[in-house]
Amino acid sequence: LFRKTLNKGLENPDAIEQLGLPVYASIPYSVLQESEEAKTHRGQGLYKAAALLTLSHPTDLAIEALRSLRTSLHFAMLEAPNNRLMISGPSPLVGKTFVSANLAAVIAQSGQRVLLIDVDMRK
Repeated sequence: LFRKTLNKGLENPDAIEQLGLPVYASIPYSVLQESEEAKTHRGQGLYKAAALLTLSHPTDLAIEALRSLRTSLHFAMLEAPNNRLMISGPSPLVGKTFVSANLAAVIAQSGQRVLLIDVDMRK
Protein backbone atom coordinates (compact mmCIF):
# COMPACT_ATOMS: atom_id res chain seq x y z
CA LEU A 1 0.00 0.00 0.00
CA PHE A 2 2.79 2.43 0.92
CA ARG A 3 4.72 1.89 -2.31
CA LYS A 4 1.49 2.16 -4.32
CA THR A 5 0.67 5.40 -2.51
CA LEU A 6 4.04 6.93 -3.33
CA ASN A 7 3.59 6.21 -7.01
CA LYS A 8 0.09 7.58 -7.60
CA GLY A 9 -1.04 9.34 -4.44
CA LEU A 10 -4.13 8.74 -2.36
CA GLU A 11 -7.49 9.11 -3.99
CA ASN A 12 -9.62 7.75 -1.17
CA PRO A 13 -9.44 8.58 2.54
CA ASP A 14 -10.26 4.95 3.33
CA ALA A 15 -6.66 4.02 2.48
CA ILE A 16 -5.45 6.33 5.26
CA GLU A 17 -7.97 4.93 7.73
CA GLN A 18 -6.79 1.40 6.89
CA LEU A 19 -3.37 2.44 8.21
CA GLY A 20 -4.98 3.35 11.53
CA LEU A 21 -4.55 7.10 11.02
CA PRO A 22 -7.38 9.56 11.63
CA VAL A 23 -8.99 11.38 8.70
CA TYR A 24 -10.35 14.71 9.86
CA ALA A 25 -11.74 15.89 6.51
CA SER A 26 -11.62 15.33 2.80
CA ILE A 27 -11.28 18.60 0.87
CA PRO A 28 -12.74 18.45 -2.65
CA TYR A 29 -10.98 20.07 -5.60
CA SER A 30 -12.32 23.58 -6.21
CA VAL A 31 -12.89 24.63 -9.81
CA LEU A 32 -13.62 28.14 -8.50
CA GLN A 33 -10.13 28.34 -6.97
CA GLU A 34 -8.58 27.23 -10.24
CA SER A 35 -10.47 29.95 -12.15
CA GLU A 36 -9.41 32.57 -9.58
CA GLU A 37 -5.77 31.56 -10.01
CA ALA A 38 -6.06 31.58 -13.80
CA LYS A 39 -7.43 35.14 -13.71
CA THR A 40 -4.67 36.44 -11.48
CA HIS A 41 -1.30 35.07 -12.44
CA ARG A 42 -1.54 32.81 -15.45
CA GLY A 43 -3.26 35.09 -17.90
CA GLN A 44 -2.23 38.43 -19.38
CA GLY A 45 0.96 38.63 -17.30
CA LEU A 46 -0.95 39.66 -14.17
CA TYR A 47 0.76 38.72 -10.92
CA LYS A 48 -1.54 39.89 -8.17
CA ALA A 49 -2.48 37.42 -5.48
CA ALA A 50 -5.65 35.38 -5.84
CA ALA A 51 -8.41 36.24 -3.38
CA LEU A 52 -8.99 33.75 -0.60
CA LEU A 53 -11.80 31.46 -1.63
CA THR A 54 -13.11 31.72 1.94
CA LEU A 55 -13.83 35.39 1.29
CA SER A 56 -14.70 35.41 -2.41
CA HIS A 57 -16.86 32.24 -2.50
CA PRO A 58 -17.77 31.27 1.08
CA THR A 59 -20.32 28.65 -0.03
CA ASP A 60 -17.88 26.64 -2.19
CA LEU A 61 -17.79 22.93 -1.28
CA ALA A 62 -14.07 23.13 -0.49
CA ILE A 63 -14.72 25.91 2.04
CA GLU A 64 -17.58 23.96 3.61
CA ALA A 65 -15.17 21.03 3.97
CA LEU A 66 -12.63 23.35 5.62
CA ARG A 67 -15.31 24.44 8.10
CA SER A 68 -15.87 20.79 8.90
CA LEU A 69 -12.11 20.35 9.29
CA ARG A 70 -12.00 23.32 11.69
CA THR A 71 -14.65 21.68 13.86
CA SER A 72 -12.93 18.28 13.76
CA LEU A 73 -9.59 19.83 14.68
CA HIS A 74 -11.17 21.81 17.51
CA PHE A 75 -12.38 18.64 19.21
CA ALA A 76 -9.26 16.64 18.34
CA MET A 77 -7.03 19.29 19.91
CA LEU A 78 -8.98 19.77 23.16
CA GLU A 79 -6.58 17.47 25.01
CA ALA A 80 -3.47 18.58 23.08
CA PRO A 81 -0.64 20.16 25.09
CA ASN A 82 -0.50 23.07 22.61
CA ASN A 83 -2.58 24.63 19.87
CA ARG A 84 -0.15 24.32 16.96
CA LEU A 85 -1.00 22.74 13.65
CA MET A 86 1.36 21.88 10.82
CA ILE A 87 0.16 21.21 7.29
CA SER A 88 2.55 19.57 4.86
CA GLY A 89 2.43 17.64 1.62
CA PRO A 90 4.58 15.28 -0.41
CA SER A 91 5.18 17.54 -3.39
CA PRO A 92 4.55 21.00 -4.84
CA LEU A 93 1.08 21.98 -6.05
CA VAL A 94 -0.91 19.56 -3.90
CA GLY A 95 -2.90 22.28 -2.12
CA LYS A 96 -0.91 22.97 1.06
CA THR A 97 -1.10 26.74 0.70
CA PHE A 98 -4.75 26.64 -0.36
CA VAL A 99 -5.69 24.57 2.70
CA SER A 100 -3.45 26.54 5.09
CA ALA A 101 -4.58 30.00 4.02
CA ASN A 102 -8.27 29.20 3.75
CA LEU A 103 -8.31 27.16 6.97
CA ALA A 104 -6.65 30.10 8.75
CA ALA A 105 -9.36 32.40 7.39
CA VAL A 106 -12.14 30.00 8.43
CA ILE A 107 -10.69 29.75 11.95
CA ALA A 108 -10.33 33.54 12.16
CA GLN A 109 -13.95 33.96 11.06
CA SER A 110 -14.96 31.89 14.08
CA GLY A 111 -13.37 34.50 16.35
CA GLN A 112 -10.09 32.77 17.15
CA ARG A 113 -6.68 34.33 16.73
CA VAL A 114 -4.54 32.79 13.99
CA LEU A 115 -0.89 33.14 13.05
CA LEU A 116 -0.07 31.57 9.69
CA ILE A 117 3.59 30.97 8.86
CA ASP A 118 4.26 29.74 5.32
CA VAL A 119 7.72 28.27 4.76
CA ASP A 120 9.30 26.66 1.71
CA MET A 121 12.02 24.38 3.08
CA ARG A 122 13.28 23.55 -0.42
CA LYS A 123 14.78 27.00 -0.96
